[in-house]
Amino acid sequence: MQSTQVGTIEGKVAKVLNKRELVINRGAEHGVENGMRFEVVDDFDPILDPDTGETLGTIKRVKIRVRVSYVQPRFSIARTYETYQVSEPSSMLSLDLRKITKVKTISEYDDDFPSTAYERAQSFVGVGDKVVQMDLD
Repeated sequence: MQSTQVGTIEGKVAKVLNKRELVINRGAEHGVENGMRFEVVDDFDPILDPDTGETLGTIKRVKIRVRVSYVQPRFSIARTYETYQVSEPSSMLSLDLRKITKVKTISEYDDDFPSTAYERAQSFVGVGDKVVQMDLD
């Protein structure tokens, strides 16, 4: 699996190292550089037009976004980098909760990750999952 557009790098997950890091089967030989961002995606079955049977396209589901932190000639190690926000209702009042919320940022992962490789059953991302470059900057 190479690239579908000029300059876009595609590959696959070669190994899940731990809950924050994975190995991509693309490296410096393929144009990968430190700091590049990728999405690990699922492509669902084609969407068919019920009238014509024509394929309308596919839906891409992003499993996770990663940033390359280590590059070798034929592979790269990438690590999750996103955090998310959750709204937490105020416990003091029971009025319109859309107006009485406080937002806090929570990191989904901590920096203490295991040193052993994850099994596929333990991970949302698995070996063979499609990886697509996010940006061409």
